[in-house]
Amino acid sequence: MHFLNDYQSLLMKRERRVVLGRKAVALWLLSIVLFATFLAISFSAGSINYLNEKMNDPFTYWLNVDKESSSQNLTEVAAGLEEDSIPYHFLFDNVQTEIETSMDMLDKNGGYDVFTIQHYEDMSSDLIKKVLEADNVLKSHGTALAISTDSIVDRSLGIIMTFDALKRLGYSLDDVPAFVDARVPAKQADSLNFQLYDGYVRAPVPLMAVVKRLPMNKDIVSSKYLYIQYTEGYDPEPFNLSKEKHARDLYFFVPNEIQDFEKGVLECIPDSLRQKDHVLTTEPRIAERLRSWRLGSIKTVYPSGRPPLSVVNDIEHQIIEKFGSRGVQRVYNYDESYRGLDGELGIENGLSVHFYSLDSIRSFEHYMKKEWKLQLEMTQVHQKENFNSVSTMANVLTVFLLLFSIVSIIIFIVNMMQSYFQKVKRNLGTFKAFGMSTKELITVYVAIILGIVLSALLIALCATWMIELLLLAIGVTKEGNAPHLILWNWNTLWAVIIIIISTVASVLIVMHRLLRQTPGNLIYDRV
Repeated sequence: MHFLNDYQSLLMKRERRVVLGRKAVALWLLSIVLFATFLAISFSAGSINYLNEKMNDPFTYWLNVDKESSSQNLTEVAAGLEEDSIPYHFLFDNVQTEIETSMDMLDKNGGYDVFTIQHYEDMSSDLIKKVLEADNVLKSHGTALAISTDSIVDRSLGIIMTFDALKRLGYSLDDVPAFVDARVPAKQADSLNFQLYDGYVRAPVPLMAVVKRLPMNKDIVSSKYLYIQYTEGYDPEPFNLSKEKHARDLYFFVPNEIQDFEKGVLECIPDSLRQKDHVLTTEPRIAERLRSWRLGSIKTVYPSGRPPLSVVNDIEHQIIEKFGSRGVQRVYNYDESYRGLDGELGIENGLSVHFYSLDSIRSFEHYMKKEWKLQLEMTQVHQKENFNSVSTMANVLTVFLLLFSIVSIIIFIVNMMQSYFQKVKRNLGTFKAFGMSTKELITVYVAIILGIVLSALLIALCATWMIELLLLAIGVTKEGNAPHLILWNWNTLWAVIIIIISTVASVLIVMHRLLRQTPGNLIYDRV
């Protein structure tokens, strides 16, 4: 289907060169204006996308109350907040106590680092579920580095660690272990042939997940049960490995993909110490406390009789030498004397409250000050309010920029058409005198200008997209993964549509006004 007849096509072919100007100056000027427009729109979209990710941070709705004096009992505060209609009035649905401490961790080379760790009372809470959501959990070779939330028990000895913290221990995503080593004191451990690290020993704890971020920017989160087991001063100390029992009990974490563990262990046990059931699966109550992100089981190796510790150690070394590169690790059952959470009142130093809406957060802050003499940590709320404000400003600026660009393009087209018209008005009058209608002439010039604008749009879009891809290729991003430019978004689509419509409307209006004169007035330049 042809929209132009033969003489319209010929006219368009000849006049397009005149409209473009020498060396297609009009096309390149228009391309530069559009390139600047799309570059700004892309940058705005990238910034807004980044802000939206921050605004929708799942931890924003978890707010913290810090203990301000030793006399305050946060367990009582938590119980008080759950009474009557208080949750409904202030729009929250979960309250739990927490403990902030630190933990020494051994790195791959035998050194150590100190990490902040937050111990939560309820490891099945919505907060932990948010922590373990897919977009926060890292992957290695396509496998999510996280335990399923329904597999976590309150008596778990496992920890959830950020990838930044894991890197400080010398690990990468290619060698994430099932267990990481806590650094604990152990008197007389050297007499039991434990390897010492400046007087300390390694105590493997399950790594339940590796994530991007944790609430309050902590390095590690775990259960309050781990705190109670790990803290020194209890008698007996569960993490104290200075006991012959720990040296003798050969517990190993064995990944599910290892099918020849039992056969391989048999080769590590001297003939005189072999027995029929030399490898057994550890009982569930121990295994659930030692469950990690990696699928596997806790196996117990039983040499016959009661061999010397040196023989037990030799068996361990041979097993690790044979299977260590495949993920097998020596672990321990620390739960010699379980101290329950009952009666542990007063040890909490923090309280977390989950709000399903922040509409009543200000009144809740006043309530906590008045009723409980506690200060609510409002940093996250302030950040969300700031993000909202900046996002709104960015959207408004984008709209104004788009309007400014469209107005600039319209002015450019109008001036170009008027300047061109003054040069060819006599020719146009001649065309009209020979029978060419105003509508046909307008159609030709709409096609010419629209073709120039579409060409400029294509050039500008390709240039902007190439810059976006180049920035991603060289790794210029925000916080490692957020792009600075996002070209393909709704604002870009609307900008293209509005520019095309504005172009057609501008040419129709300008050319209709200029061509409404008679052929004689055009030819003889009569007003």
